[in-house]
Amino acid sequence: MTTQAQKAAESCFEKMQRIEIVLNTFFKEREDVIHTSLLALAAQLNHFQIGPPGAAKTMIAESLGKGIIGARFFYKLLSKSIPIDEILGPTSLKGIEEEDYRRAIDGFVPDCDIFCADESYKAGDALCNPLLRMMNERRYRNGRTDIKVPLITVFGASNEL
Repeated sequence: MTTQAQKAAESCFEKMQRIEIVLNTFFKEREDVIHTSLLALAAQLNHFQIGPPGAAKTMIAESLGKGIIGARFFYKLLSKSIPIDEILGPTSLKGIEEEDYRRAIDGFVPDCDIFCADESYKAGDALCNPLLRMMNERRYRNGRTDIKVPLITVFGASNEL
């Protein structure tokens, strides 16, 4: 590794340590969750927490997601009956005119960097397949086009299995 790359890596590591210290002062007895959340974010992996209500699962994920300057953050409380349009975006009227059933994804999960899926186990079947593909492959099929999504990390949280 070059000296410049080493300095950049050290700088990033130091920033992450400072963020961890700050979050630990706000969220008492949540050090492990904060540490693993930061690791998931740095490694561009997904992070899932399960625990009782009031354990700050969502608040930690929101603090991290909203705290990154320039990152597009999307939060949604999932349920069996949530309309897919609220997660993936509404059907594109222009797409219908062109006989291409696609969604207007700007500002929705396929367009975000960090997604907080609250009560993720309660998502309906129709939503699970596109979300799983985005989480695992970072790809989304929008109409006839298969696109790469900018998703860095999905923070999942649930009170129950």
